[in-house]
Amino acid sequence: MKRLSFYTAVGFFFLICSPGSHSAFGQDFVRGKLGIFVKTDQKEYQAKKNNEIAPGTFLRLFLFPEKNCFIYSFHSDGNSVEALHPPRQIITRDSLILPASNTFYEIGAEDKTASFYLIISSEPISELNRISTKLPVEQWGKIQRDLMKKSRILDNPDNNLPFSLAGNVRGEEDSFNASFIDKLPVSSGRKLILRTYDFQIKK
Repeated sequence: MKRLSFYTAVGFFFLICSPGSHSAFGQDFVRGKLGIFVKTDQKEYQAKKNNEIAPGTFLRLFLFPEKNCFIYSFHSDGNSVEALHPPRQIITRDSLILPASNTFYEIGAEDKTASFYLIISSEPISELNRISTKLPVEQWGKIQRDLMKKSRILDNPDNNLPFSLAGNVRGEEDSFNASFIDKLPVSSGRKLILRTYDFQIKK
């Protein structure tokens, strides 16, 4: 997978957002929008859990939590897993778009498979904080299984509440990104939400 951006560091991202209030679930309740935009020569669409794409396909990742939380995102090429964004940073109520708001990841001809793991958590996840280099998929498999046990995604009526976008829309690309985020479904969970997107690369 080619990176059409300047990102080279790995680590985790601490996102500060306006605090929300969900008294029914307490401080560990998380709510947000996660998704992947897929762009080919023929069409543009929102990625599903399982996808089949061709080399030359462009991907842009979106993570947008509603309140204070930790954000993690990882990529696997089938052999190893690595973090996708720079070390810890702090911003105020905004979406995290990878590799950037105006660029994409490109699927290369040498790629056979690609998986992306998008995570928002109410607290830091020590297993993920320790990942500073590429991790063998076997080691990641155990971490993923543990995360899936903790990822209690809820079918919650709060998912239908308004979910406003923050920040100023300045240009055409920003307007497009805001529109895409607006169309993403809202996910709710206790402690953390993990979304996995698998891509099979057809030659």
